[in-house]
Amino acid sequence: MADAQIDILKTSIDWAKAEIFSSSFFALMGLLFILTSIGFWQLGKTGTAKAFIIPLLVAGSLPVVFRNWSNSNFRRINFGYG
Repeated sequence: MADAQIDILKTSIDWAKAEIFSSSFFALMGLLFILTSIGFWQLGKTGTAKAFIIPLLVAGSLPVVFRNWSNSNFRRINFGYG
């Protein structure tokens, strides 16, 4: 019974590590959105281009903020098996 509990714990920890790793790709996509927003701000001439600035900033900043938040929570967890 104890071996099964340790296997579940190990599987859960491995899953959490994989989630943290995959969130890096979402943060990278968020940075791409922020850069796109800056590009629209600097190069956009039409009203439609100017209308994309704030939504892209918000959509880009959320994954970056949540990635940093989840990474800080991940570092606080003790992953000892005993």
